[in-house]
Amino acid sequence: MFGYEVSEVSEAEVKQELGSLRNRKTGNVTALLLSILLFVSIGLFRNSAMSVAILAFVIFFHEIGHAVGMRMFGYRNVNILFIPMMGAFTSGSPKNPSGAHQAIVTLLGPLPGIILGCLFWILFFGTGIDFYNEMGRALLFINLFNLLPFSPLDGARLFEQLLFSRNAKVELAFKVVTTLLLGLVGFALRSWLLGLLALLGFLALKGQYLNAKLAQNLKRTLPRNEDSAQEEIPPESFASIKYQVEVGLSDRERIPKIIAKNIMDVWQRAHNRAPSLKATLALLFIYFASLFVGTAATILFEALKDFRGPGVTKTAAPSRDERQRQNTYQLPTM
Repeated sequence: MFGYEVSEVSEAEVKQELGSLRNRKTGNVTALLLSILLFVSIGLFRNSAMSVAILAFVIFFHEIGHAVGMRMFGYRNVNILFIPMMGAFTSGSPKNPSGAHQAIVTLLGPLPGIILGCLFWILFFGTGIDFYNEMGRALLFINLFNLLPFSPLDGARLFEQLLFSRNAKVELAFKVVTTLLLGLVGFALRSWLLGLLALLGFLALKGQYLNAKLAQNLKRTLPRNEDSAQEEIPPESFASIKYQVEVGLSDRERIPKIIAKNIMDVWQRAHNRAPSLKATLALLFIYFASLFVGTAATILFEALKDFRGPGVTKTAAPSRDERQRQNTYQLPTM
């Protein structure tokens, strides 16, 4: 199959990489600070210091929400990393995989940002200080954008966790459609960033589908009363998963680190507990309520933007710096 018959990567090497992934240090502050410094430094080439600072704060606040949710549900190896010109992402390994927990972690990124954005706009209308206006706009724009159901944004991830992760083919179809939609939006907005995200999403689809399919087949063989938090992979399961993972990888990808990451992904997917109907409906309600509140707040602000402060004062036309700040609020976060 795929011209691959005998593994050239030893089990010992792959198991060593698996151990490194499990024992990786949580909260690497040095790596976080360096990534923020690089993000800010590159951003200053195109934007003002204030706009870069606002953007960095908004993205960090978003990712902190994900990180808090992960720590709340016992995730290991929780780390935040900024990517220059792109945004940021939070990674972590669930110790006891649950679709409902993962969905809550996903919502804890954009939901606090939407609430904080509304509070900043209330402060702006009460004081007329333009900084509050810029903070409110950035918080609402970035977090509302992340709630859109375009893979790999938070909105698509939420639907995948709640509805589409039960079947590998259904999950693949959902990701193909939502990634294509993201690409179309990027083309319509002439955004190279969204186009790049869509391209990277398409390139990752094959591996994600193969892992989902392997996990779906593995799940059928697992005892129903098996502890879902089991971390050690039994030798017979390990050898089988390793071989099937390697079959789906290219020659260039068959290295211990990549094989180990895929094995861990398959094992966690196989042990992931699907959310109950009640939890699914509750989390979907929170999702749509967040979209409604954020959108309503934005529409209300646009309707009242000619008024600021305690009195009724008209705003001046946006300055060049203000227009520049508005144009920076296009970096998605994950």
